[in-house]
Order: sequence, then C-alpha cells, then structure tokens
Amino acid sequence: MPASTIVVVDDNAVLLQVMQHLFARQGYQVVTSRYGNDTLDLVQNNTPALLVIDLELGPWSGLSIIEKLRAIPAFAALPVIAYSGNPIMLDPATPELKKLGCAVLEKPFSLETMLQRVGAALHGPS
Repeated sequence: MPASTIVVVDDNAVLLQVMQHLFARQGYQVVTSRYGNDTLDLVQNNTPALLVIDLELGPWSGLSIIEKLRAIPAFAALPVIAYSGNPIMLDPATPELKKLGCAVLEKPFSLETMLQRVGAALHGPS
C-alpha cells in the first residue's frame, strides 16, 4: 500500500523543512510549498490524504485557500490542520476553521503534538 501523501504549506523555510523531515521519517510522502498561491494545484496534482497549512503565507491567507479548497467537491472533506502563531489572526479564524472541519493548532507547538494531530486526522483519535 502506498504511503499517504501530506501537503505542507508554510512560508517559513525552516519550519517547512522540519515538518517535511518529521513526516517523511513517519513514512509519509511529503509535498511542500512556501507559497500559498500554488496550494490548490499541489492538492489537485498530488491527491493528498492531509493538508497542513499555515494561516499566514505572505500575501495569501491560509483561511481563504482552505475555503477555495472546500468549494472543490473532490476536496470538500480533505483533512486539514491549520496553524498560526499570530493570535490576532488565529482567534477570529478559529470558529470558521472549525466549521470547515479543520484541526487548529497555535504556534509554537511541539513536534509530538503535530504528529498526534496528523495521526488523528489520518487514522482517527488514538
């Protein structure tokens, strides 16, 4: 059985590299991007089992990307983990993200917490 694919989008190159390494060590195929504008193409071209996305992607909003993704029937139920370290952005977006079926994390988060969320998103709560 092929490994599940995770698409990770974050404009922070260091965090993106850490998550790519973390998920690959767990056996996942990982596709990454530092740019929000190509997220929909990445998802459509890679058919991931999970999207992990920062809410602040330079000029792009992770929330608006998730809303566009949810409008595509094939990805309306794609598990999404959305995160931000900016409470001014995260706090007002959280109710909408939850309504869209996203798991929400506040940075900083531990790598263990991220792996737990990934496991829950892909395999259900343990």
